[in-house]
Amino acid sequence: MPNEVHVKKVKAYPIPAQMVSGLGPAKAEIRKLTYIGFMAEIGESKIQAGDKLEITFVLPVVHLSVKEQCVVVKLYNHFAMKGSTLNTKSGSDTSVKVDVQTASVAPTATNRSGLNLGEVMHMAEIHFKPLSANGKKNIGQFLKMLSQPPSGV
Repeated sequence: MPNEVHVKKVKAYPIPAQMVSGLGPAKAEIRKLTYIGFMAEIGESKIQAGDKLEITFVLPVVHLSVKEQCVVVKLYNHFAMKGSTLNTKSGSDTSVKVDVQTASVAPTATNRSGLNLGEVMHMAEIHFKPLSANGKKNIGQFLKMLSQPPSGV
């Protein structure tokens, strides 16, 4: 049919981002975005809770730029098992989160029974400080396109 419109689907997440802190530039992938802030995979970045940084990224779908001042609220190590499930509490979760403020881990880790937990994904909860009017407008447009509830308004 000549009048068919082909819509290319674009993944909303992860969103590639560039962080700049006192430690220099680092790459991140935003996994969840709200008006308050975001959860991001930060790789081997050495940022700590309380660090101030600047984040820059382009929102997919709407193609709008965001450049904001932020503060690191909390850091996590997310253990991703391959082909298995593990939960130290209920037996139904596929991951274990450990606060890196109180624990140190290697790139791969094992639990107390010696079961290999697989790769460690370094995650950070980062809040905007405060979100600019332009940033709020751009993020709002993106969240509206996703039909994601705008938490933190």
